[in-house]
Amino acid sequence: MNTCEWCGLPTRAGGNHNSINGCVAALKKNITNLFKQIGEPSQCRGCGAEIYWVVHRSGKRAPYTPLGLNHFADCPAAASFKKD
Repeated sequence: MNTCEWCGLPTRAGGNHNSINGCVAALKKNITNLFKQIGEPSQCRGCGAEIYWVVHRSGKRAPYTPLGLNHFADCPAAASFKKD
């Protein structure tokens, strides 16, 4: 099986993965599928965005966006959740 020159994911015959747009779509789909296996989506109490709670090895939970980014990085209400 061939791999995409952009992201290294396996490509399928006839697919449009070997372009940056195809890559982004494939990565988003893979990340979303991974989060769905972890648990159901939730909503951020601060801004209402869709998030997935991921438990790290340390046992701490962190909110992630469907794109796989830590939601604290882009949440407009992130400062209200910080512990003193």
